[in-house]
Amino acid sequence: MNSKPYFATRLIDNSEISVGDVILDIVYAMDYPAIVEKISEDGETFITHEEARPDYKFNIKKKDAVKLSGLYIATNRVCVGDDDIYVEPAALRDKRQGLNFKLIEVEELEGGYELAYIEYLSNPHLPDSVGKVREWPYRNIWKVVGRISPEAVWVKSGDTFSEEEIRIRKICHDDSCPPYDSYCSHCGSSRTCENDEGDEVLILNPSCKHFH
Repeated sequence: MNSKPYFATRLIDNSEISVGDVILDIVYAMDYPAIVEKISEDGETFITHEEARPDYKFNIKKKDAVKLSGLYIATNRVCVGDDDIYVEPAALRDKRQGLNFKLIEVEELEGGYELAYIEYLSNPHLPDSVGKVREWPYRNIWKVVGRISPEAVWVKSGDTFSEEEIRIRKICHDDSCPPYDSYCSHCGSSRTCENDEGDEVLILNPSCKHFH
């Protein structure tokens, strides 16, 4: 079993793309996040440089671009019944196109290989596929846990974490919330509170040994 089943990743941000944003070419360069340096006069092309290699510059067509969000924690520990799951190798492109899946069964095969059976919940391009089930490697599906606290500034996309290195709390911007490292008094462990704005993930800082 993976000792660090949680990882930092970016999701799609549907807001307008501006200079300085991190974007992805979901057609030709899905593995290379890029920083927008300039937008063409007609607004149809983004002049960018690769996030990891600032000297490597390339253009991305607006129709092929997605804006990436801040960092989220995700996990490969997907349970039967979970929906809104991501399926690699084209998880973000699938989400951009409106595909959604639900895990309905996991079968363990010889050699410890696990096979997932996922159901189409939506597929705008092939509406007849909704309700149909496909097989997929279980290791290649994942789900979002929550967004990473903005105070965890040392975390970068791709970092992995054990269960002991993360702490999940409810996001609730109410004056009566308790200290930062505990659950919101309005929400507790429930997802039904009207003040509940989702989950935020605190990360254990390896230097100070506190969660931020």
